[in-house]
Amino acid sequence: MSRDRTAALKTSSSAIVGLDIGTSKVKLVIAEPDPNGGLPIINGLGEAESKGVASGHVMNVNQAADAVRRAVEAAEQFTGIDVKRVYVSISGKNTWSLSSTGQYTVSKAGNREINGRDVDAVIDQSSSISRPADTQIIHVIPNEFTVDGQPIPDPCGCTGVRLEATVQLILANSRDCDNLRAAVERAGLQVEEIVLGSLAACESVLTEEEKQMGVAVIDLGAGTTNVAVYCRGSLHFAASTSIGCEMVTSDLTKCLHIDDKQAEEIKCRYGACSVPEVADCDVSLRGLGNRAERQEKRSRIAEYIEPRVREILQDAQELLVRNNLTKLLVAGVVLTGGGCQINGIEKVAADVFGDLPVAIGYPRTSATGLSRVAATPGLATCVGLVDYAANRIHAGESRPGAGSAGFVKTVAGGIAAVLRKLF
Repeated sequence: MSRDRTAALKTSSSAIVGLDIGTSKVKLVIAEPDPNGGLPIINGLGEAESKGVASGHVMNVNQAADAVRRAVEAAEQFTGIDVKRVYVSISGKNTWSLSSTGQYTVSKAGNREINGRDVDAVIDQSSSISRPADTQIIHVIPNEFTVDGQPIPDPCGCTGVRLEATVQLILANSRDCDNLRAAVERAGLQVEEIVLGSLAACESVLTEEEKQMGVAVIDLGAGTTNVAVYCRGSLHFAASTSIGCEMVTSDLTKCLHIDDKQAEEIKCRYGACSVPEVADCDVSLRGLGNRAERQEKRSRIAEYIEPRVREILQDAQELLVRNNLTKLLVAGVVLTGGGCQINGIEKVAADVFGDLPVAIGYPRTSATGLSRVAATPGLATCVGLVDYAANRIHAGESRPGAGSAGFVKTVAGGIAAVLRKLF
């Protein structure tokens, strides 16, 4: 960006920026909090081809930083706002959830009211686990509190002897976090917080009713497929598989004898994974080198796509079965992410997940302007990042520019407000 252009940008103290550094695309959303506590108002979008990222991991910091700069510049064109701080997502096989419990003696006599410091203490106990030296905790998410064995949604104000907590710890590889942070900072930005990508996606596509009933969100990215399960209002499981929808592109490259760029174009424009439902037509394929253009039936292309999509969904389904989670999914399965936009994927997913109802998850946004444009599954994580940040700001947990580092480091600042938000 030129010096004149940079000088023309204005600084916004209230802007929230969500940055998703994916395997195929870097996406960015600029939003303003709704002063009434509603959905953030999106006023800027940016996208760039991703470089230096594989399977959700930053492998080349310089290349990733260049891609981030291009996405930022594209978003700044919309708003004229100088982007300084971002909430950035992390995903991949090196992120996962772990359930942990802790207990804390409030008062041996049981005659003192539980306060925020007590809740902080029991959450600290729950977070004190043995873990590999190369990992770090990026979120601590309360699932349940009990007072003297009785489940209590918000224990503050209750009296009792023993306070217990069950939490979900979200862990990530420290090197992945460091590389992600380095790429963002090399692009001239400050990391406000690193947020689990599937947690962000859930924020944008799920209703409170779905979170309470029990639901799995399958976020179909290019390099990874992220799986998250909500139940009784909070996150109960998160993990990723090592296969994503870039494999569909790779299959088309090999089967159709075309380059990767054209394969991606064909997948996005003509791709389908339910052969019987395809409205058949001839698709023109550019020849490699000096080879002539040729035609291929769309139904034939679907025959190449369907097995790989089925494999991706089966991997996600096996992850749910292996962790005994399917019985929790009263509300079924929600598909989101760029990969779920392949025509016919709901039908294949319904076959894979059996009796579980399947739906496509679209980000919930306000009904006007760029917010409507952003309501596509491919932007679920980005929109979710600004939703996540806005919810925390509204709960008094954080604010733009505070440099917060996750629930585990900010719980003391507003535990009562946070618990009211969660429960």
